[in-house]
Amino acid sequence: MGMNNTNTTIVAPKRTPWATVSIVLCAIGWVCAGLVVCHPFIELFYDTRPVWRFSLLCWILSLISGIISLVRIKRARPVLKGKAEAIVGICLSVVPLILISTIAYVFYLALRGEPYDESHPASVIATIETNCKFKFPEKMESLKAADRIGGGVSPKPYLFIVSFTTDQNGFAQLRDSLSLQPLRSEDYDTNDPRVSSLSKGTPQWYKAKMPKGIIYEGFLVSKNNMMRLSTFCVELPEPEKVAVYMEGFGDPRLKQRQD
Repeated sequence: MGMNNTNTTIVAPKRTPWATVSIVLCAIGWVCAGLVVCHPFIELFYDTRPVWRFSLLCWILSLISGIISLVRIKRARPVLKGKAEAIVGICLSVVPLILISTIAYVFYLALRGEPYDESHPASVIATIETNCKFKFPEKMESLKAADRIGGGVSPKPYLFIVSFTTDQNGFAQLRDSLSLQPLRSEDYDTNDPRVSSLSKGTPQWYKAKMPKGIIYEGFLVSKNNMMRLSTFCVELPEPEKVAVYMEGFGDPRLKQRQD
């Protein structure tokens, strides 16, 4: 009786290159970040922002490579190996990415500030009148006003916006009390002088495009130095109608006094 000899060849699993790429990129990112952190004097001579960007890119690519490696190992088991390297690369890449994302989100919340509060226009008007020592026109149509505490580092500024239309008598009152002057003719249609209209959080009624016409501008600093007021008036095609826009900032204690 003959015996059949069967040669069984055991193929050793190969390490997937994606696992190696993941661990190498992760290490490069940590080395670059470590050089900046451990040697802060480098910032005195070089701009370190490109280094941080490069480290962030390395960690993102390391995370992607590690995920690809695990997927390929799972599909080709037991031909491929490198699961441990891939997991290490993913973990060490996720940690700084989560940390950076958390810090960025906290800074975003701090810089964004509070949303505009449109519920008390009379209080906003009274605050402006009290600090800037002038009276709003008696005739004000479509009056809207809002305020909020802005973003940034403490103390955060008090911000406010006002919009209404008035007649020629009200316009004359504002022009005298706020020293309004016409802007140059070339600025009428090309530039919107309102700074607050550029903010994403500004209500649509203030962000809407200013009507065409001669724009009068005035700037006032309150005597108590707690408020800066910018005023823009546009003479409308309608008879006796003038659109008025006001915006400014001041001491955050102004908001507290309202509350």
